[in-house]
Amino acid sequence: MIIAYEPQCRGIEHAEINAAFLILLEKAKPGESIVFYGDSEHLTSVRMAIDSLGHSNCSSRLECRPIQVPNPKTFIILRLLSELTRLIAIVFANTKRTKNNTYILLSSTSATLLAAKVIQHFISKPIFIILHGILESITCRPQSLLKRFAWFRNYLPISRRSKIRYLTTASFIKRNLLFEIPSLDGHVFHLDFPYIFRDDQHSVNRIKSFNSYNGSQPVTITSAGVGSLKKGTGDFFKLADTVSQQYGKSVLFIYAGRLADEELNARIPECVNALVDAKMLSQIKYNEVLQHTDYLVFFYPPNSYKFGVSGVLLDAIKYEIPVIAISNEFFEYCVDTIGKIGWLCVSTKEIQDTIKRIIKDPPLQELHEIGLNYKHFKQQYTPEAQALRLAEILNYES
Repeated sequence: MIIAYEPQCRGIEHAEINAAFLILLEKAKPGESIVFYGDSEHLTSVRMAIDSLGHSNCSSRLECRPIQVPNPKTFIILRLLSELTRLIAIVFANTKRTKNNTYILLSSTSATLLAAKVIQHFISKPIFIILHGILESITCRPQSLLKRFAWFRNYLPISRRSKIRYLTTASFIKRNLLFEIPSLDGHVFHLDFPYIFRDDQHSVNRIKSFNSYNGSQPVTITSAGVGSLKKGTGDFFKLADTVSQQYGKSVLFIYAGRLADEELNARIPECVNALVDAKMLSQIKYNEVLQHTDYLVFFYPPNSYKFGVSGVLLDAIKYEIPVIAISNEFFEYCVDTIGKIGWLCVSTKEIQDTIKRIIKDPPLQELHEIGLNYKHFKQQYTPEAQALRLAEILNYES
């Protein structure tokens, strides 16, 4: 039996990413039942995402168990006690049903990792912990003693005999993590692009739409996901205002997601169609926006995403949307793997110049190349191929 535990995500947050991983699990371990613990709304969102991806057989095998997700602002000691109590209860409850279960944590916090280190002594198989964006913090030592105590990096080192196994979502993340903490060698694995990319009615024939471009329809440029000052959402709003003043109805700017910094709400210009939700847009609304998007733009700083992947960029691949972005290690990794996916820039000014150029003269040949690259990539990274790789990881020393 496989026990999957999501300790922090709520609602639709990472719903498609967790749905994809559960689908791959179901294919990697055929015949084994999957028990999934998480926030009740998140469980519903994940099950809906699995069904929408066309894998209802996985959904039917999924046994969902709702839990109360701790408040992320809870002091680490209290959160540790909460996580430890819950994980011990999960282990003993499922050990009564069947022994030799496989435990997988779909994300982690400092408290979750500490709790996992305790419960590893009560199980026979390794515990796999998927590392996401929290790894971005390991190169930034907190200033305050309290935050330093809760710093995730403190708890990553493990002994050679530990049953903890870390799973990253790209080979470059594994490389960067081992550069920072070489002692983890042998305990870190990677699964590139653990996502479900499929060709279906949602993949828009963008080449056809641009071939019929005559200026009557605006070029739609979207920024999506969780917006913040750090992610450059304010820069997107400024750019949209500047470009719209020059090109008017020839371009439509959309922001779709949740604004983490409240002050950004006051900065949204009239030219931006802002679909903002205090929690997060519904998956249906979010998908609808992407289906009608011509280009996705990203203003992430160049030093971001050294230890994580952008879920929105994975959505760009899924919907075959060209991207315009400030270059960073993750985007460069995608280009190395897929080929041309859009335009990587060195500054906001270059992004602005690129947008102006494509408004005036749609780059049909480049769009055709991007579309072919996306399709070829999807043919390689099928759920079946990914599941085989995941099975190898799960069976390693287990």
